[in-house]
Amino acid sequence: VSLIRLVWQGICELSLRQRRALLLHSQELIIHFLQSGITEKQLAETLDLSEKDWSDVCDRLPMTDAEIAGRTEGTAGSIKKARYEARVKLEGSIRK
Repeated sequence: VSLIRLVWQGICELSLRQRRALLLHSQELIIHFLQSGITEKQLAETLDLSEKDWSDVCDRLPMTDAEIAGRTEGTAGSIKKARYEARVKLEGSIRK
């Protein structure tokens, strides 16, 4: 659970685009966060989504890069790049 909390803290430090690219693409990651005590409200806030939008998104997880791009400015390719950058940053923050 402490590793999940460490990852959560790192995710909260990412840009909104990186957070969306990472979290909306991984239903498993969302499940791990929920099981570790992160609330749906916290997830929604971190993704800058209203509760209604979060509910809609939950039903469609994992989302494709094109779907995520539709909720964010950019293209599917830029979402893929943002997810890669997010993973690199998280790796760095976990190793500290």
